[in-house]
Amino acid sequence: MKEASGVMYKIGKVFNIIGIVLYGIYIVIGISIAASGGAIGGSLVRFIIQILEEYGVDTSDMGSVDPETIASAVIVFYGVVFIFVSLVNLGLRIAALLVIGKNREKIDAGSLEVAPHVFTLVFGGLISSVFYILSGIFGLIARGKEIKAKRAEEALNSDEAEML
Repeated sequence: MKEASGVMYKIGKVFNIIGIVLYGIYIVIGISIAASGGAIGGSLVRFIIQILEEYGVDTSDMGSVDPETIASAVIVFYGVVFIFVSLVNLGLRIAALLVIGKNREKIDAGSLEVAPHVFTLVFGGLISSVFYILSGIFGLIARGKEIKAKRAEEALNSDEAEML
């Protein structure tokens, strides 16, 4: 189980790095959407109005509503939300990479703590990484087996000491 935990960690780390790169790209896409929202919104509304007019819909009576302005605002808002969501996910993935990496160093150094496995499990859940979640679960199972083996060895040693 300990080896499986290590393998799952390595696979999760690769996918996490890919996710960091992708969220960086998503931020650039969000910035471009937010920056060009006015042009996109205006073009989109003009296109839709042209299609409606071809089918005989009267689009001249829209009152005080300017559909191009509304469409532009919606697209700019979408771009800003896209940037925000990407930044949050990027931050979570970077934090997971750092925290899980530090905890993995403790595990590899022979730490007998349960906390590194729990952190791997929790951060895996936060960033929706099946591999980090499995790494944490396998690590906890391996740690449980180590504890049982240690207790059995201590019990055996105490029984031998009593015999002497």
